[in-house]
Amino acid sequence: MAKTLTFDEAFAAALKYFGGDNVASEVWVKKYALKDSDGNVCELTPDEMHRRMAKEIARVEARYPNPVDESEIFGLLEHFRYLIPESRLMSGIGNNYVAESLSSCFAIGLKGSSDSYGAIMHIDEEQVQLLKRRGGVGHDLSQLRPKGYAVKTSNLTSIGLVPFMERYSNTAHEIAPEGSLVLSLSVRHPEVEAFIGMKNAATNVAVKIDDEFMKAVINNRQYAQQFPLDAQTPVVKQHIEATDLWQIMMHNVMRSAQPEILFWDRITRESVSDCYDECRSICTNPSGEIQLSAYDSCRLLVMNLYSYVQNPFSSSASFNYELFDRHARIAQRIMDDIVDLELEKIEHILEKIDEDPESDEVKYTEKRLWEKIYEKTKLIRRTGIGLLGEDETVEAMNLRNGSHDAAEFLSGVYRNLALSVYSSSVQLAKERGTFGIYNGEKEAENAFINRIKDADACLFAEMQKYGRRNISCLASVRSEKKSLAALAHLPVIQEREGNDGIAKLKLYGELQKWSDHAVAVDIMLSAKADESLASKLYIEAWRNGCWVCNVRCEKNEETEPMSKDSVVFKQPIITEVRPQSLECDVVRFQNNKEKWVAFVGLLDGYPYEIFTGLQDDEEGIVLPKSVTKGKIIKNVLPDGTKRYDFQFQNKRGYKTTVEGLSEKFNKEYWNYAKLISGVLRYRMPTHYVIKLVGSLQLESESINTWKNGVKQALKKYVVNGTEAKGVMCPNCGSESLVYQDGNLICKECGEIR
Repeated sequence: MAKTLTFDEAFAAALKYFGGDNVASEVWVKKYALKDSDGNVCELTPDEMHRRMAKEIARVEARYPNPVDESEIFGLLEHFRYLIPESRLMSGIGNNYVAESLSSCFAIGLKGSSDSYGAIMHIDEEQVQLLKRRGGVGHDLSQLRPKGYAVKTSNLTSIGLVPFMERYSNTAHEIAPEGSLVLSLSVRHPEVEAFIGMKNAATNVAVKIDDEFMKAVINNRQYAQQFPLDAQTPVVKQHIEATDLWQIMMHNVMRSAQPEILFWDRITRESVSDCYDECRSICTNPSGEIQLSAYDSCRLLVMNLYSYVQNPFSSSASFNYELFDRHARIAQRIMDDIVDLELEKIEHILEKIDEDPESDEVKYTEKRLWEKIYEKTKLIRRTGIGLLGEDETVEAMNLRNGSHDAAEFLSGVYRNLALSVYSSSVQLAKERGTFGIYNGEKEAENAFINRIKDADACLFAEMQKYGRRNISCLASVRSEKKSLAALAHLPVIQEREGNDGIAKLKLYGELQKWSDHAVAVDIMLSAKADESLASKLYIEAWRNGCWVCNVRCEKNEETEPMSKDSVVFKQPIITEVRPQSLECDVVRFQNNKEKWVAFVGLLDGYPYEIFTGLQDDEEGIVLPKSVTKGKIIKNVLPDGTKRYDFQFQNKRGYKTTVEGLSEKFNKEYWNYAKLISGVLRYRMPTHYVIKLVGSLQLESESINTWKNGVKQALKKYVVNGTEAKGVMCPNCGSESLVYQDGNLICKECGEIR
């Protein structure tokens, strides 16, 4: 049994190792040192950690031709001088105390439609199984039906994706540290606006932006959203003002650095792994720089760039490209060895699952999850090598960060890194075989591969002949840079004036050309910066070829989140004379086992009137299930009587009119609807209207059911966050319920009604 240490003992030894650096010592002991299953520290200094890692990596190297020996591997890791694996590798390689993966991030997602309750719960359980082993998780919600979409359940219409987004976020909050989960959604999805406003402390949100949307923003055009996203004849289709949605994104970005903006067309068009159908990217890791396919994962390592500067900060400063090239090639070998170590770790996890006392039925999802991850890891052998200390290296070379010379230098370094690690992966293919689905013809049109071809024709010819060991090789380690920089003792540099965001975006656009994963760019703005600047920077990021961008500003407590509610539901003005035509939402519900439909007339986005009637009756209202919007048109007949018609546009673009909405009601329903419409017209807040409807004392069971349908139809128009005073949670008894996207959510227990 290995020795165990108290935190104070380990901290004291680390303090001596790091020359009195409290920050580095605390970071290492808490985050990276080997710990047993009870959390006891088992290593005195990073030297012991690096020897543990070197021994395990050398064990794998020995399986293959031309192995790198343990002493050389240790020399590269020692004192964090040259190669620095990220946290999961430092704490996990050679750790036999816990059954944990070495991967820092995973993606999950089912083939085909994943919109059923069974699929949604299945993804939730897979998320649990990964989070409990400290893995970061990403998955995409773009296949979930938007709110109001017809379904074959007792609800009749979908509740939309927001409640499920909350479910996933609550799961993450229960199990994992903040930021361990990222949920993504296509900008083409009709509910993307609601998604943007639902940032949760445990969850990152990311919007997958396509080129068409960016062009619509720049040219102030409308943009088409639809569901299903890729359907030739979508069930739901709507046109929005692209700039309105963009403004909401920019407001939220400036408030909370969310959502992450992913230029998805560029990612899927230019990433090497997306050349293969088996590896189509579905989302990113929580920090946004690794695009992943379903059940894909990645392990990350950085090279300490500053260590390759000779005579730093002097007039004779130079960069040792020869040593950098040699170490980059070995780093790729080490990363491929770590793939083998990860496969061993997954085998250990599967063995533990088999030994667990639960029934096979209970264990099935967890076991199948890890089998799928094992299969994908073995098939593509994804790796990620990045750089640490770019800014410090630029300064040490007597260059100015943000200058043309600095940009040329860094672009050259990234180019050299790409050529070195790809050359190493080709050599590994000669010695160990290619990744399972390598096909040079499938990569022939890829921009990154063609840059390698132009830069090094011999390397490209070798790759065409022998293949490559790893599907992708390069990455930026975004989330851990501060911690790793503390361990590496990088010099502190003062930021110089003149380093502006536009120059940084141009630089990162160039750097992105030499990476097969995203080189994520972060730009910090002052709290006084306005949203127009954020918008300008994101547009420039897209124009300059960046894949991922995150503009943040210093915390500004006065800034409020923006959502549909804050844009559309402004304090309404009372309009007594009804316009001839009103926009209308269609809401379906069930009344005493009969299918009913509500038409909610809208003025300035606020409910102005409501009509309800039978949906499927010979004398009722016959509408296609796909109809969710239209217009209510008031017609005055020659004899002075009034008639209300509903007009909608069908899938082929033809207008269809349902005449005489008022004739579709029996007298009692019509009178109550007139009462409710009158209250709405004089702008009583919607949550009070709902309370009023709920308080009506009605004798008929049928009309009481109708009353509940009306309440449900109006809930979607209540401003998010509005308290439902006097309403008790049926689950925990709390009265802390708030409205959220048409549902009542308990702030105490998370119950959704």
